[in-house]
Amino acid sequence: MSIKLNLKHLSILKQSDNYYKLCFFQKNKLFLQSIVVPMLLDGAFMTDSFNTIEFYAHSVKPLSVYLQTGMSYNSVIHLIWYLSKQHEFLKKNGYGFYCLHLNDILVVDDCKFICVNPEIVKQLLRLTSTEFPRFSLRLQPTPSATARSKINNESITFYSPFLRNGFVSPEISNIECIPASVSYRCFYYSLGALAVYCYFGINICDVGTNGDDLDDTHLVYSKIMDILSPISDSKLYWCLLKCLCVDSNKRSLLFV
Repeated sequence: MSIKLNLKHLSILKQSDNYYKLCFFQKNKLFLQSIVVPMLLDGAFMTDSFNTIEFYAHSVKPLSVYLQTGMSYNSVIHLIWYLSKQHEFLKKNGYGFYCLHLNDILVVDDCKFICVNPEIVKQLLRLTSTEFPRFSLRLQPTPSATARSKINNESITFYSPFLRNGFVSPEISNIECIPASVSYRCFYYSLGALAVYCYFGINICDVGTNGDDLDDTHLVYSKIMDILSPISDSKLYWCLLKCLCVDSNKRSLLFV
């Protein structure tokens, strides 16, 4: 007899003691491949319908539930590694995450982490020195072919209103009009912010929003360093500092 848990974008079916199905409500072959192809789950395969993943596991739970018992240093490392692998697959295929949310992450066997929200995936393009003109935040016509020719595969461009809940980078939080483009490295900030919240219980995205000058990047970065001080000079410390650079051009995802 199966056990079913309904989430926003999918249902989780437990078929037996160690066999699960993730049944997504919409078909999305590339997104499901981002979980299956990097082999993030044991024995995982995608059905021909492109909306179901079957795999072996002892437990599957939302990250929000998993956090109720706290999260260890090594678990945070695993969180970063697994989600970065999923993002890397998407990026190789011209797409990427632009933000992350607790409710979008599943924890498998208490050590594997996957994102299950295809709505936070956007196409990656390359923005040249020619920028889009500024518009008000109302829906604008899709850019012409000429405008699109000035783009390649390094940026995410928003052409219509979008959700900004969860862990978002400063440049996305500060978007005031559309079309607007940001670096694909916005994902690094979201991943770092999620990791900080999981380990310290602090939403790094709120830093600088309590009367501080958001343009003072040194002040914001100093506060981030203070938050990370308990793990100073560790591998995780340097990784998170790289992810959480306020300047997106200086962000990277690197374990040292």
